[in-house]
Amino acid sequence: MSTHDIDVFVSYHTNSSQATVEAVVARLESLGIRCWYAPRDIEGGYAGSIVRAINSCKVFLLILNTAASNSSHVLNELEMAHKRFAAKEMAIVPFKTEDGVFSDDAMYYLSRIHWSDGATPPFDDRVSELASRIYSLIGRSISGKMTLNLPDGSVYEGDVVDGVREGSGRVTWQNGDEYFGEFKKGLRHGKGRFRWESGNSYEGDYFEGMRHGNGCFIWKNGDKYVGEFEYGQRTGNGRMTFANGDEYVGRFECGSMCDGFLTAADGSMKKI
Repeated sequence: MSTHDIDVFVSYHTNSSQATVEAVVARLESLGIRCWYAPRDIEGGYAGSIVRAINSCKVFLLILNTAASNSSHVLNELEMAHKRFAAKEMAIVPFKTEDGVFSDDAMYYLSRIHWSDGATPPFDDRVSELASRIYSLIGRSISGKMTLNLPDGSVYEGDVVDGVREGSGRVTWQNGDEYFGEFKKGLRHGKGRFRWESGNSYEGDYFEGMRHGNGCFIWKNGDKYVGEFEYGQRTGNGRMTFANGDEYVGRFECGSMCDGFLTAADGSMKKI
């Protein structure tokens, strides 16, 4: 990558934060934010390559933990970045990943800079917030039609607002599962259709990521439920049609038939 193409220089303590950096960079780059970090992007001499990258980036992202705050390499990078920061040539974004005690040397540079929280779960939400902040700093919009590669290996294609799934979109998982429908604040919310690789499917209402409202669930074997759901379970009034011809109409509670009539394929009926 040419140093002229760098949006974000990532500074970190290698032994303690390698996995975190890879996850953060993967998410940022899936949104089109161009990142640079060692040793992946080293070209030529190690030290010279770092100097050129810091002098060219728009944002200096520090993955901040106790080990990083005590690292001489990180402190050298931070000192160089702070000179450009003081000259209003770049932004510094500390992304705190633990509630540790940080060195006085690091605090000298960071005490008056706004930190981003990376320690409070869920981590994916914190990275989304970080991406939104970085997009703002580099003068781009993180809203519109986008493709997001998510940490669980799934891929989202659809509407994004401030880095979060909002509107209509499609998610495909590596195992073949697929969802198409509405999202709110990153969760399935509204009308949607979920098809499992196993052959089961659901179409109907979602609320905060769960089947909730009215919907239709069809099993691979041909069984079918049409009715009400509460927080993922068949709860309320509904109709269950079985592949063998039996049919139940009545109330459900947590997925179980509890107050209705079961009509067998031969026409006989019994109260449940």
